[in-house]
Amino acid sequence: MGGTENQGSKRPHPMKSWPEDAQRSYLDMKGRMLRLKAERDALRRKHAGPQSVALHTLPVAALEDLTLPWADWMDGRIHRLKRGKDFSGEVYAVLEEARLAARVTGRGLLQLREQIGRKYQYVWVQFTDHAILAGDPCRCGGRTLTRLHPSLARCERCGSTLQLMPR
Repeated sequence: MGGTENQGSKRPHPMKSWPEDAQRSYLDMKGRMLRLKAERDALRRKHAGPQSVALHTLPVAALEDLTLPWADWMDGRIHRLKRGKDFSGEVYAVLEEARLAARVTGRGLLQLREQIGRKYQYVWVQFTDHAILAGDPCRCGGRTLTRLHPSLARCERCGSTLQLMPR
């Protein structure tokens, strides 16, 4: 059985061959990145879910204050919004406005950005009736949830669609 003598050995990290100042810069950058990720994760845990955002802290009070007709797309179906047809401007601004629309109405939101080359840019959105943490019961108290997707379920008791947020 040839080759078994190398199974437990690890190759040294290529950084060991770098100049000392490059190693120091890399380690500083990596430490800064880890601190920023820890701060981001702490903020996400602190502000998890649409329930934790009070309406008075949002920059808008109603769907009518937003630039796109979100009420038309809150029917529970999946909608593909095309840049140039359904919206103009940056895709990320549309994603943020969709999140804001979900918070204002107290709904859940599944969204996806798709870009095919530079010309075709889409935003896929699906609003749900509520957003809950995975493993929690529906707001009606129902515990029998049918998973339709890893992030989407339907309550058997009241029929609501639920966005399942990770814990």
